[in-house]
Amino acid sequence: SALCAMALQPSCVTALIEAGAGKVLSSLASSSDPELRQEGCKALADLLESSGGTTLADDQLRMADQLLNQGALPVFFAACYSPDRVTQLHASRGILHFASTSPVHARIIARKGAARPLCALLHGREHVLTNAIHALYEISHAVAHASSHKEPGLTKNRLAKVRGVLEVGVVGTPKELWVRLNDDEGRPAAKLMAVARSGDFELREKAQSILRLLKPDALGLVEDDLHDTGKAAVAHDK
Repeated sequence: SALCAMALQPSCVTALIEAGAGKVLSSLASSSDPELRQEGCKALADLLESSGGTTLADDQLRMADQLLNQGALPVFFAACYSPDRVTQLHASRGILHFASTSPVHARIIARKGAARPLCALLHGREHVLTNAIHALYEISHAVAHASSHKEPGLTKNRLAKVRGVLEVGVVGTPKELWVRLNDDEGRPAAKLMAVARSGDFELREKAQSILRLLKPDALGLVEDDLHDTGKAAVAHDK
């Protein structure tokens, strides 16, 4: 549609968001038609990424807030469970952008239940997995910093403005995030540890950083495994 095409144009983004395009696209992405859902989810992610190209940080924060208030977040959450990998990819793009906008935005989406959808994305491949790890990295650092520095809690008024999300699997502390990663018989946590052992360098570093903040003991197990693997490789070379 014309609206979806315009979402790709940075020059159109501000006007689109201020006109309430997020509500229209959120409705489109909630359609029973899989193609419409994919198109709506992609357009919302495109809007977010295009808004990130604005020159003023305050504008980026404001537009992210507007899209949260227009119902983009539940669209991305629902799309994380889609059997369609392309739809999952767009969901991962959207959640990562919100998590990367600012530590406060990372905390907002965590409080609104982002951990469980991200756990579903950890079982994805390539860019989906990469985006999920990066988003978890932003969230884990944001909640850990807020906890250790005793930052003020998010106000009810700020959270209430985020449209359409039931607060399930709420995360406000590193401990709560680790609990969420141990849902589903611990599979998300196991996947995170696997990436920390054998992912590509950047992803491995991100995964290890998450474990360092959330569960140092788990990182210790990973480091022991890496040490043993290194020793075995040296012995094999000899």
